[in-house]
Amino acid sequence: MKNYSRSEDEFSTENNDDIPQLLLITINRYTDDNEPAVINKQPIKFSDTITVPTTTKDKTMQYILVGYVLFHGDTTSGHYRVICRGNDDDDRSWFLYNDETTKQLNAKERDNDCYKSEVLFLLYAQEKYYNDKSEGNVDGAI
Repeated sequence: MKNYSRSEDEFSTENNDDIPQLLLITINRYTDDNEPAVINKQPIKFSDTITVPTTTKDKTMQYILVGYVLFHGDTTSGHYRVICRGNDDDDRSWFLYNDETTKQLNAKERDNDCYKSEVLFLLYAQEKYYNDKSEGNVDGAI
């Protein structure tokens, strides 16, 4: 797997096959200005799609949000949960995975500020791979 964090040139490439199929965006919620560290619990805004420019003139790459990791707690203890897009054809179902339970979320539940105040990671998949439901593509790996 290619590491895209070293330089912008590695990510911006004319060969779209070298652009990552998945983007993992980390949200820094910890402040170390204070002792002990504090978690910022302000809700964040994020989009279901993002557009990333490439070095090819006027070309962009579309990514679709496929999931996000939540953390509830403080700097000494807490609990992780995951919200993931369903694997159905209409792409409108979302699920909350919480240890041994799974719950399908409606749009209002998914957009709840409580979840948006706990987001640590956002996972986006390149649209062309996400929409390709054939075995071996990114959708099968998520």
